[in-house]
Amino acid sequence: MMAGFLGKEHAISLAVAVLILTVLWAVLRGRSRTACRVVLGILSLTGLAAIVWYPFAFGELLPFLPLELCSYTAVCLPFAVFTGNRRLNNLLLLWYLGAFAALLLNPLEIAWAPGSTAFWMFFLPHVFEAGIPVLSVLLGLTEKDPKQIPFMLAATAAVYTLSHFCNVAINRWYSASGSTKAVNYMFAEWPENPVLDFFWRILPKSYWYGWLLLPPIALFLLLLYLPEILHRGRSGQNE
Repeated sequence: MMAGFLGKEHAISLAVAVLILTVLWAVLRGRSRTACRVVLGILSLTGLAAIVWYPFAFGELLPFLPLELCSYTAVCLPFAVFTGNRRLNNLLLLWYLGAFAALLLNPLEIAWAPGSTAFWMFFLPHVFEAGIPVLSVLLGLTEKDPKQIPFMLAATAAVYTLSHFCNVAINRWYSASGSTKAVNYMFAEWPENPVLDFFWRILPKSYWYGWLLLPPIALFLLLLYLPEILHRGRSGQNE
């Protein structure tokens, strides 16, 4: 999906998203792990519902194939919540940034009327994809594990590469059929927001420019897991 600049509509939607997640945290805080898992698990299914709904609603399949980072999150999130798999839950602590970015940058959010089904099928899944991984940690359903950082980086590179080769195959098919349409899953072909455009200016080559994001992502993960890394370091010294 295309991305655009941050506007007041995005800021309002982000504020509403934070409010929804804060209320959800307040309601679930102190509840049993089972109750939390059931509620968050049910809400996590909204992403899968959106993946199914969009192609039927708009009558097109290829533009809505689940090959965006948000789509990968939507597929993985229910399994992470219901199973409590630590590796998957930690991975989503990185991938939630895709949903967060969509709430900030995606012009589809302001192209649809706030009361429309299309708006809510975009907004609510992204809210829960951005919030549930964090809530799972806050509610004690999973733990942050810095040992998962290499896996998180490798998995992210893997889905990015998968999306790129799907872009290449589908765009060749479009071109052979005489169509001017093109897909750009995970923005591997070209940048569509100011953040990615910065890296494109450094390395203006499809797919390869995306690898420039790995060092900032690694730095983000080190900062995210710094408390756990320091705690384990002190624990090791005390043993």
